[in-house]
Amino acid sequence: MGVVSLAKIRCCQYIWFMNNRILLFLLIASTSWAQQPIFLNYSPAGFTDILVTPENDMIAVGRNFAGDKIELWKISSNGVEIWHRIIPFSAYIIMNKLNVTKDKNYILSGNYVQAPGATKLAFIKFSPEGDIIWASYPEISKSVEVEDVFQLADQSYVMTGTSGSGSGKPYYSLFHFDSTASVLLDFSEHLVEGGSSLLNAQSPVESYIDNDNEQIIAICADNASGSNINSDSYVLKFSTSGQLVWKTKIDYGQSDRALSVTPLKDGSIVVCGLTNEVFSNPSARAFVTKLNKDGDVLWENFYDSTGIGAPVAGVDLLELKNGDLLISGYKIGAPKYNIFLLLADSAGIEKNRMVLWRNNHDDYPAAMVKLENNIIAIAGNQGLPLYRNLLVLFPLSIITDTKDLFIDSPLFEVYPNPVETQLTLLYEQIESSNLRLEIFSNSGENVFSGRPHANMDLSLYSAGMYYFILSDSKSSKSYVRKVIKGQ
Repeated sequence: MGVVSLAKIRCCQYIWFMNNRILLFLLIASTSWAQQPIFLNYSPAGFTDILVTPENDMIAVGRNFAGDKIELWKISSNGVEIWHRIIPFSAYIIMNKLNVTKDKNYILSGNYVQAPGATKLAFIKFSPEGDIIWASYPEISKSVEVEDVFQLADQSYVMTGTSGSGSGKPYYSLFHFDSTASVLLDFSEHLVEGGSSLLNAQSPVESYIDNDNEQIIAICADNASGSNINSDSYVLKFSTSGQLVWKTKIDYGQSDRALSVTPLKDGSIVVCGLTNEVFSNPSARAFVTKLNKDGDVLWENFYDSTGIGAPVAGVDLLELKNGDLLISGYKIGAPKYNIFLLLADSAGIEKNRMVLWRNNHDDYPAAMVKLENNIIAIAGNQGLPLYRNLLVLFPLSIITDTKDLFIDSPLFEVYPNPVETQLTLLYEQIESSNLRLEIFSNSGENVFSGRPHANMDLSLYSAGMYYFILSDSKSSKSYVRKVIKGQ
């Protein structure tokens, strides 16, 4: 449960004087320490998407609560910020998805708040160094809500999303732009739920492009019933020219919402999400549905709140090397929202589950990636009132090799992390005489030893990684937190 015994720490401290590298090895190799996720915050924004670069770094995008600026980050595999860019806007804007361009740069897609008559879209292309190459803001004479944008072999772009006239008949749409994403070449519209009038817009969720065949797989949700009682999800396959190849409805008789779609190595498709979208309903549960390349459902599985005591939702999914499926999502309240992990085999049969638990925070995941050395990164946001982006790093073994349902229920936390100057320590009666804090640099140097304080000034510390060890003589327990010090 994220606790290092005091005896082990004292033993390590003795060894330290003999060989500082042995201490660092024991800290990292300790089962309880190695199985701890690392929770990192960077600014008052919320991550909406994240990608892994060829160098095993991460590119992330987030937006602030006011919606008047977008932020981009490049972050190393151990959580250190490489660069940070802020893009201000004069109006509320929604930027959601990142993708890679044919020339190995990146493109970001989004739109301003849509209006019945016209919507301004947004495309921003930037380099791996964070330099803006160009930005385009074309206007569409419809109410439009967009998601992903993909570059085709001829250098043009296709954006996925929904469009409507404001009369209550939204369509799933593909918008085809030129190589600068500024000129609309063509677009196609497809009614998802027959010709009925939909009271609420279909919402685009996620899509991906099959580069071999230049076909696009997308998911969306409707609200054909006009309420939250019985919405459905759809998986759609399009040609890049906008032709609908097939459409599969996901209807479990409740309010069903697909949240991610992922291609598997065998050419099949998996969708995960939430059935019974009414979050207050205790029967809400995560689901995973597998389809073949023709849209036929191969199997479906559901994952309830057994052992957790609160409903769960699936948000993202990764296929592991052995064919297992790793599903990330969130535990819905009771009393806080926390990140939920589930490991299933290739047939969707559950093998393990756990919650990355923080007692005092609401945590919401948005996207998940796998780094080298079997490190998993989940990007999302920490909820209000301390609305901030959130990056959680943890070894894959946290779910494959352990059976603890709740991982890391930390009594000792640090904030913000990474930190530049002032670090806040969170622990009951943090300045009590029975507490002792030791700080070790990544090279093994003991840079602080003494009584902790609620607020600690790290402005004179060199940039890098530090290990904070808080020992409580009253409870005979010690806690380790890894802290990243920025420039």
